[in-house]
Order: sequence, then structure tokens, then C-alpha cells
Amino acid sequence: LVAQKKIEEARQLLSQARGRWPNEPEVWLAGVALERRQGEFEQVEALLAEAFRLLGDNPLLRLARAQYLVERYGEGAAEEIRRLAEGTSQWTGEDRGQLLVGLGAYLMQVGDYTTARTFCSEGAELLPHNLRARILLFDLALRAEDYSALGRVVKEIEEIEGRGALWHYGRAVELVLLSIVGKENRLAEARNLLMQAA
Repeated sequence: LVAQKKIEEARQLLSQARGRWPNEPEVWLAGVALERRQGEFEQVEALLAEAFRLLGDNPLLRLARAQYLVERYGEGAAEEIRRLAEGTSQWTGEDRGQLLVGLGAYLMQVGDYTTARTFCSEGAELLPHNLRARILLFDLALRAEDYSALGRVVKEIEEIEGRGALWHYGRAVELVLLSIVGKENRLAEARNLLMQAA
């Protein structure tokens, strides 16, 4: 009962915030997040519809919709998530790139790795310094056992962040996999890289 009272108070505060700052996406997204956590999916739909009406179409709202779809429908959300990438050719490269990378991450959650890889690759091209896109592409290349793509992504990570922890980890994984498939035996070097990543 106490928890329910707090949720009602939060709903009232967020409603007041939306009334006071209707053009701020954050107040809409906070309301969507609250209702999503409560499993109030019809309320999520209503809030998203109103946010789209007031704020217009934008990456933040499309990504909030994708997150909602994943939580509500799981693997059944893949087709609708793919559709969220449509009609964005007029968007800036930054907005389109952020949307594609975010949708790629949600598609990974529902098991559509092929489209996730396509979206993340396109997003990475639009966002040359976006580390998140490269981390997702690394994971996708690993899942696909695509060692040449893995090597390319590790090089891109190095270009973005230098030889930091992520590069050390990625390069170590790459060397372990090359050792496993018998192309090279560089396990000692991989171990050393992992120690440097820690």
C-alpha cells in the first residue's frame, strides 16, 4: 500500500511536470519509464502518443517506443522495431545514427541479429566516434564468428579511444579466437592484454 501511494505521488508529480514543461522530452520519458516499470502498457501507449503529438517525431521517442515494445512483446517486437527506422532520411546524421544504433541494441535483445548488425553498421558510419556502436558491432561479429569484422571493429575502437581497456579486451578476444581456429597461437599475448585491460 505504501509503495502504491508513492507510485501515485510520482504519477501526479510527473503529470504536473508535463503540464509545466510540455516541450521537454525528459518529463515525457520519465512518465513512460514509470508506467513501463509498472506494466501499465496502455498508459505507456497513451503517453507516447501524446509526446509524439506535442514534440514531433524524434529519436528519443522512437527509442522509448522500441524499449516499450521489447518489454511488452519480447521477440514478437522485432518487426515493429525494424519499422521504427523508416521515414528518417530527412533527419540529421547524428539523429539517424543514434536511432539506428539504439534500435540495433533492441533488436539484439529480441534475437534479430542480422538487422541489428545492419542498423549498427549504418549507425557507425553516421557516427564515426561512437563507441557504443562499435561495442555492439563487436558483440555481433563475435556471435557470427566473423573474425575479419571483429578485427575491423577492434581497430575502430582503437581509433576512437586509443589503446584503452576496451581495446585491450577486444584485441585479447580476437587473439583467443584466432588461436582457437588455428590461424595463430597468440594466447600468451591475449593473456597479457587481458591483464592490461583490468
